[in-house]
Amino acid sequence: MKKRDLADIEASNFYELQKKFGNGKTRKTTAVFTLSTVFITSMCIGILIWTLPKKEFSENENRILTVTPEISGDSVANGQLAQEISDFFSDHFPLRDFFVELHSNSELLLQGESNGVIKGKNGVLAIRPENLKKHLNNLKRTTNVINKFAEDFENMGLYSVSAIAPFPTEAQKSSMPRLWSNAHLPDVTENIKSAVSLADVLKDKENVWYKTDHHWTSYGAYLAYVKLGEALGYTPYAPRDFSINTVSDTFYGTVYSRSGLYSTKPDTVELWRYAGDEKFYDMSYLDKKDKYAVFGGGNHGHLTYDSDEEKPRLLIIKDSYANAVIPFVARHFSLEVVDPRYFYGDIYEIAKKCDKVLFLYGAASLLTDTDLVRLMLK
Repeated sequence: MKKRDLADIEASNFYELQKKFGNGKTRKTTAVFTLSTVFITSMCIGILIWTLPKKEFSENENRILTVTPEISGDSVANGQLAQEISDFFSDHFPLRDFFVELHSNSELLLQGESNGVIKGKNGVLAIRPENLKKHLNNLKRTTNVINKFAEDFENMGLYSVSAIAPFPTEAQKSSMPRLWSNAHLPDVTENIKSAVSLADVLKDKENVWYKTDHHWTSYGAYLAYVKLGEALGYTPYAPRDFSINTVSDTFYGTVYSRSGLYSTKPDTVELWRYAGDEKFYDMSYLDKKDKYAVFGGGNHGHLTYDSDEEKPRLLIIKDSYANAVIPFVARHFSLEVVDPRYFYGDIYEIAKKCDKVLFLYGAASLLTDTDLVRLMLK
């Protein structure tokens, strides 16, 4: 082959490589263009985030969003300003809800859960009980405190009973993923004296738990009320003795907010009404995010419900699960309702006015509760 032919071939190859990869000047120009585009886009997004109207509260996440950071010498020096700016941009990033749900669905696909939330059948969301072994000592301590309270109340001439709502994954076992097992969950009622187990009356029944919240529905609360009648000595009213009203079909509960799975359909809220029950509901909450707070207006340290009729007085020591049960048992008792999380008075002084005592809690609360111990030590 002639030298000229070889030279033509080499020149042709060089030309092809140059077309494919470009020369140094072209690559440099491309890099500058790419970096400039990224920089300008980032600047535009930053300006939009900083200047567009801001939401103060995220309905989906059920939390207050970060406000515009205030610049000060101290915040710059200690690094607080940098963190606040990072949080601010994260909270107000355009299409944030879309990206949060995208991330949540990725977690669900890869890990079988999203932020500790399991997705079951028919849109059921449930918090996975976590680190149970870590909480067993606290469960034992809480159980001992309940038993000690019961002993003290008995010495005062008061009959007491304890009722524990099961873990949501227990009550909705048939809706959990196929491989889910509740075998690792502790029996929280095992060592509680005079305990009423509510698990059997709730297990695998439809519409006893909200799909997007950790609480039971009014129907679930009604079944608990029926079961408690045996222990507290009343004959429960039948469903026909109530007017069952749907008051909302747009309830997104706490589990929904935690999951980030924002395409989940909302829950329906039903109230089982009867004449004279207005004081047990705060209907204004139906226009707010926390629609479960329609029951009693949320949680309070101490509430008294007097009856127009002569009825025995029941002391309820409780967490939020009791809120939906209170309107039912109020048909049989005047009530003193104490939530130890917000109560700092003398529980025994209140008990002196009562005839019976009911401890009503969710199982998960007993694993982490410290307020009953504080109440005992006061």
